[in-house]
Amino acid sequence: MLISFLFDRILSKKETTNVQFSDRRCLRSRLNRFECRACLDECQTGALKLDGKAIAFNQEKCTDCMRCVSACPNDAFDGGLDLKHLLETLSCSSQVVLTCNKNAHFQQKLIVPCIGSLSEPLLAVMNSMAVDSFLVDLSHCPDCINNHCLNSFNEKMNRLAETLKDNGGIPLKYSIEKNSAQPVDKNLGRRSYLGMAKNSLINLGRESICAEQTATKSSHIHIEKRPAINSMALHYAYRNSQEINKRLLLSFFYTVTVTEQCSLCPGCQGMCPTGALKRRKINNQKRLLFTSSACNGCNLCQEFCTKAAIKVVRGFTGDPEGALPIY
Repeated sequence: MLISFLFDRILSKKETTNVQFSDRRCLRSRLNRFECRACLDECQTGALKLDGKAIAFNQEKCTDCMRCVSACPNDAFDGGLDLKHLLETLSCSSQVVLTCNKNAHFQQKLIVPCIGSLSEPLLAVMNSMAVDSFLVDLSHCPDCINNHCLNSFNEKMNRLAETLKDNGGIPLKYSIEKNSAQPVDKNLGRRSYLGMAKNSLINLGRESICAEQTATKSSHIHIEKRPAINSMALHYAYRNSQEINKRLLLSFFYTVTVTEQCSLCPGCQGMCPTGALKRRKINNQKRLLFTSSACNGCNLCQEFCTKAAIKVVRGFTGDPEGALPIY
């Protein structure tokens, strides 16, 4: 009787979600009137709702698609993506096979929680730093509860491919074994797919050694995903000699400009969640400094400024060495 009761309890216990939400990192919690909808617009299951003006996260409705993780500009959501290992593997290994943790075919290879966790800036960085072509195995996705991530992933890939079409294409390929509305690279037939997987397994040992060797080099990557992605994008933008790839990576950055209405009050500095805006004395004169690589483009400073003196625009115009005076 006791054993039967315990089995019933175990089998009926609901598996908790891997997604974790930190309300203190939510931009709405920093500014009550701020109406960021990045995560709400991505959620397909109703796990995210508005409770007044705050985001309410219902773990029971969450299916771990991770789209909120990739959409949030301030890392309020964490889905367990090992960004350091992901980037190290791509920079060290050839013909990598990347798949999600629900796919049993290549569990020994490079695993991500879900393809929904791969933001467009991250995909651009992955393409830039990969030493060879790599495959995203999507064979499990059409039958997954999170199959809606396929459309989102495909849109991101189409935009990257369109930008780099005159640059020899992109090393990232993706394959769906079963019939799907998503396009499949015709060069990735079953034979070439299995060949790539075989070569990936052969490289497993080299991958582990290489990752260990580069651990010290990658130790600067912060646990917060956005600053880490920005840092890597900036590094590879100026390391890469191909102008089109440089322009692509820098297009994911933001620039802050100010007008003469700015009184150099401390408001925007205090509101900025990443420290991209700082006031400093230069030659005994207060100046507002901006670091583009630290900016997540959240627009909090623009929304908060009562003088409407700040504007956030897409694109990178700053100095790769660091902060620049902008006023």
